[in-house]
Amino acid sequence: MKNPSQQQPQPPQPEIDYEKLRAFHFIHPPECPIFRPTYEEFSLGPIDYISKIRSNAEPFGICKIIPPKEFQVPFAIDRNEFHFTPRTQRINDLEAGSRIRLNFTDKLCKFWNLQGITLRIPTIEKKYLDVYRLHSVVKDEGGFEICTRDRKWGKIATRIGYQKHNSTSLRTYYERYLFPYDVFLSGATTNPEVWKQQQEQEPKQSNSNSSDSIRSPIITNNNNNHDNDPLSLHEQMKNPDIKPETNNNNNNGHSNDNDDKTKLMANNTSNNDLNKNGTTTTTIVDDVNKTETEEDDYDDIDDVDKFCFNCYDNYQSYSLLTCHKCRNSFHKTCLIPPFNDIPKGQWHCHSCLSTILERLPKTYTSEFGFTQSPKTYTLREFGEMADKFKENYFRCSPPTNVRCSDLEKEFWRIVSTPFENVVCVEYGADLYTNDYGSGFPTTKNSASIPDDKKCYIKSPWNLNNLPTLYGSVFEHINTNINGMIIPWMYVGMCFSAFCWHNEDHWTYSINYLHWGEPKSWYGVPGNKAEIFEYAMQQLAPDLFSSQPDLLHHLVTTCNPNLLMKLGVPIYRADQRAGEFVVTFPRSYHAGFNQGFNFAEAVNFATADWLPTGRLSIAHYSAFHRYPVFSHDELICKMADGCKDLNTCLALATYDDLKEMIKNEMHLRHKIFTIGVMNTEYFSFETFKDDERQCDYCKTTCFLSAIKCNCKHDDGNLRLVCVNHYENLCQKCPLEKFILLYRYRMDELKIMERELYRYILQLQSIA
Repeated sequence: MKNPSQQQPQPPQPEIDYEKLRAFHFIHPPECPIFRPTYEEFSLGPIDYISKIRSNAEPFGICKIIPPKEFQVPFAIDRNEFHFTPRTQRINDLEAGSRIRLNFTDKLCKFWNLQGITLRIPTIEKKYLDVYRLHSVVKDEGGFEICTRDRKWGKIATRIGYQKHNSTSLRTYYERYLFPYDVFLSGATTNPEVWKQQQEQEPKQSNSNSSDSIRSPIITNNNNNHDNDPLSLHEQMKNPDIKPETNNNNNNGHSNDNDDKTKLMANNTSNNDLNKNGTTTTTIVDDVNKTETEEDDYDDIDDVDKFCFNCYDNYQSYSLLTCHKCRNSFHKTCLIPPFNDIPKGQWHCHSCLSTILERLPKTYTSEFGFTQSPKTYTLREFGEMADKFKENYFRCSPPTNVRCSDLEKEFWRIVSTPFENVVCVEYGADLYTNDYGSGFPTTKNSASIPDDKKCYIKSPWNLNNLPTLYGSVFEHINTNINGMIIPWMYVGMCFSAFCWHNEDHWTYSINYLHWGEPKSWYGVPGNKAEIFEYAMQQLAPDLFSSQPDLLHHLVTTCNPNLLMKLGVPIYRADQRAGEFVVTFPRSYHAGFNQGFNFAEAVNFATADWLPTGRLSIAHYSAFHRYPVFSHDELICKMADGCKDLNTCLALATYDDLKEMIKNEMHLRHKIFTIGVMNTEYFSFETFKDDERQCDYCKTTCFLSAIKCNCKHDDGNLRLVCVNHYENLCQKCPLEKFILLYRYRMDELKIMERELYRYILQLQSIA
């Protein structure tokens, strides 16, 4: 029996527009270093080899390692038995700047839809009008009235990339759809006094006969059909033009280039139908309908009983508009701005409109993320879908014949043009090897491994072994941490992407491509991370103002060329089957897949990472982000068990331990100075991490914390780290606070001295 999602007919799939591809400019960043170790060098193992090349590779943020030909690790997964559910990615939504544009246009769509009017996104000079850009430029030039008075529309057309003769069309569109939105945002629509003051301050027109004369816009109902009005831009775009096939009977022809495309009209589709279509994006339909159906039902009011809520008169009752929510009526000429026609759709007054818009989800900001596909695949099924998608898109068979440079350019063109054909793909990301098995040979899958390949089960380059090798910091973490100590696997298809991020605790990462088409990477040197973060904030200030920790969520990308223009050094690589890519501490990286492939990745940490790891904890604290483990606990564990450390790791641990003790001594002195005298020994490591986290900054406490006698509703301790004692409790006085400590300061000093003695022993032996 077929899955319902397979039976649902799919929309036609537009093919690549090579004219648009040629017109789009993308400058390839320089290549990252590529290392080709000899068999002897490779035999050193990843910890020693990466330490050896670090000085040459780390300044680039990423590097590629091509193993010697003797390294022929077998793939240990059965393609027919491996089942997984991928994520759905809409590539147009990923770019930071595009998300701002989509968010603005989405709110504008909702604003007009709730007034019974469809927002039209026109095409000018064969490309969709960037409504956000138009709005921003007009605002920058002084606003609609100033631009009209001073005849700036020709300049505005030029600034947003159009010929000057299109200035009239731009002004007309702004006047009809954007200026009323500006008035609404100013509060004038719900406060007539604000509107009156704005009209009195409006610049006087020197020539009343000018075709650009300023006038209050009249809202005209020019829609022919309101049965399928979109409720949001997100709702309009939920059935993408391009998506992975789940049905062999799909029409693979071109999309129709008709009026529907220019209007971005929504399909009148139920949520169940959407799920069958293979999309699981959030819809605004239920939110609006719920808002309205929860209200009391009103009986129809006779026209004779209606009066205008603005002028309190009932003359011309046939011209009264009744709000669908509050049932208040208004003359269409009493509205601000006035309406010329009565909308055929459901109309909401601006007071109700403000309330509804305020509580609707912000589709492209804080709630944005990837959704799970409704379909579960085997590797073979996913590969068939992925290959057919790429063949149809590029009109190229086999799909591997598409040049990497062409596909790379097309990917960034899609990302940079949110209002073109929506491209929806799927990505099998973050598949835990504990749950799915590993692509590398392991003791669990050894029965299927040929005898001459069983040596790879214990190979140091096997990512299941690498994080806990001798000389690795993670050798001293007892907990299995998915993604950091336990590898993740990734099943990619054409255009599936991983967004800009750096690793948890700013550790190293290593990625091995088992087989398939290339994976394209972009990396930023770790010492340029703050330059990268500042550039991203400059490119998308609205997104970062609403969500300062946006980069922690792995849902935002950005064209490397835009970042390079802002001074961010970026390097790239095409990782092919059988190759490793290493990212260095704090290096931001992003990329996408060129086609169907299978990769596996894990984190690791060497001695040089320790000071960077401590910095990451302070950064997480500032953003109230939960750490994966306690850095202080790790350092104490290594120092206390120093007999297991090599010289390099012992020296790095000693330096970090001294810094930790210095900070702790300062904090305890501060807490005693303000009057906290009660102390209590506390074995932090015997509690789960979520039971010993600072209530304020979310850091995992280990050396010390502050508590009071109050508890949370669930009975857990109320505690904070010493840095945030002021955020502990508003009821208890300071003298009631208790300092919890894991070690006395003299015990920490003893730990430091013992580690120092051990280092002297190692050096004397050497």
